[in-house]
Amino acid sequence: FLLVESLPSEWTAAGIGSALAGETGSSDGRIVVRGSGNNLSTTSDSLQFVHQPMIDSGKIIARLNSFEADSIVAKAGVMIRASTSANAPFAMVHWLTQGRVEFYWRNSSGVNGSYVWATVPTTFPPLLRLVRTGNVITASFSTNGTTWTQVGLPQTIDLPSSALAGLAVTSNDTSNTSEAVFSNVSFSSDRDGDGLSDDFETDTGLFVSATDAGTNPDNPDTDGD
Repeated sequence: FLLVESLPSEWTAAGIGSALAGETGSSDGRIVVRGSGNNLSTTSDSLQFVHQPMIDSGKIIARLNSFEADSIVAKAGVMIRASTSANAPFAMVHWLTQGRVEFYWRNSSGVNGSYVWATVPTTFPPLLRLVRTGNVITASFSTNGTTWTQVGLPQTIDLPSSALAGLAVTSNDTSNTSEAVFSNVSFSSDRDGDGLSDDFETDTGLFVSATDAGTNPDNPDTDGD
């Protein structure tokens, strides 16, 4: 896939663990992530991660348009992570090249990770979503963006207030890269946990319109309504 533009400025690319230096960029409004890595393992990880800060609560959604990988357990999806340390707590919902959606997480630093497969089959390309409410992460997927299927149970992850959320790829082979192309990427933080994204609240104290609540992103009810 031709990388014709650099990543938008709000995104940062990082190789985690023993992953080779990857490539990231954008093309036609899509974000392309190429990376290696020996996968999400029991106590540490190796992957390519393109991220931005998520404060307290929020969500990340992306459609995985294509995924080129040699290993049947290579992974591409959306991730929320405490840091770029290899053993950091995280949650990730992703597509496996064997043809299923999986939710994988590590509750605290250095402990064994856990995973669960979706019990409902899906078709490619899926929309993948993680929702953070404080330290609780819920994973789901959709084919149409309207009906969402939860994967497993919500998990409590040891995250700092300012965690990292974004797009992740691991090839299951540190000497070989995989390529994922994402579109329809939607990202939001919700610092006060009131269900309204921070960029929707502009602190005027009044409800302004359907696209501008006017409330304070750090206070769930500044105007007493």
